[in-house]
Amino acid sequence: YTSPLEPFLPLGTISRWIVLLLLFVPITVPAQLDSLMQAVETMPEEQEKVDLLNNLAYYTHQSDPTLSINYSTRGRKLSKRLDYPQGEGKSYYTEGAARKTLAQYPQALSYIDTAIRFFERVNDQMRLAICLGTKGLILNEIQQYTEAVNFHLQALAINQELKDPLAIAVDYNNLSVCFLRMNQRDYAQTYLKEAVDLLKPLQEFAFISRIYGNYSESMLDLASQKQYIDSALAYAAQSRDDYYLLGNLHNLASYFIQIEEWDKAETYILQEIALAETYNEQVN
Repeated sequence: YTSPLEPFLPLGTISRWIVLLLLFVPITVPAQLDSLMQAVETMPEEQEKVDLLNNLAYYTHQSDPTLSINYSTRGRKLSKRLDYPQGEGKSYYTEGAARKTLAQYPQALSYIDTAIRFFERVNDQMRLAICLGTKGLILNEIQQYTEAVNFHLQALAINQELKDPLAIAVDYNNLSVCFLRMNQRDYAQTYLKEAVDLLKPLQEFAFISRIYGNYSESMLDLASQKQYIDSALAYAAQSRDDYYLLGNLHNLASYFIQIEEWDKAETYILQEIALAETYNEQVN
């Protein structure tokens, strides 16, 4: 849930499509990942190798955080030898992301803080916003909600200056999650509405589905919950993203369990199981 599209490699280098979605799970991993892992081993010790090491570190930080840390460490060491501060900052960021996956939160915060200092030094505002948002996510996970809000607001201010609507929507979503955790539903709903208003013209249907899922959590009455779950499901179907369809089928099953409509709950559970099996086959 953290950030907008971010190219770590310059366009036109090894591959034009190496773009990171530092946004929310699931990570889009390129089909050519294995060949990239092989290619990086024979590349000359130049900045492009640092960039690819950092991409590989990010792509693997959820599925294999230990491997990810290996790539980010190599990227960081090479960056130092090449005097490439932006690459070094990216390496610290990717290691922070991997440490977050491992629930090593103090270490994750330390690496992200170091990345922040690098991006401040080179005045890379986009990646600075990414780091600030990620720090907010980590603080949210360790229940330091007020501090998390502060960092998400800092990220939001930068992205508003950059006029990046997708990044702004991400920040709104992250803020809404913090306020939901603090049981401040009015603030959460305000930010969710702002996010949806930005995302609809962009046709970011998968993200809108996630937003409406969060909306349902902010509703106290079951009827409103159902309304937003249905909307989330409709947008997930429109996006053709099985990941979000799965989440919304689960939410619908939970809703019907709450109101003790067992037959409908069973229907959605069975749909969820069938889709999960298909999804796992596709991912694997």
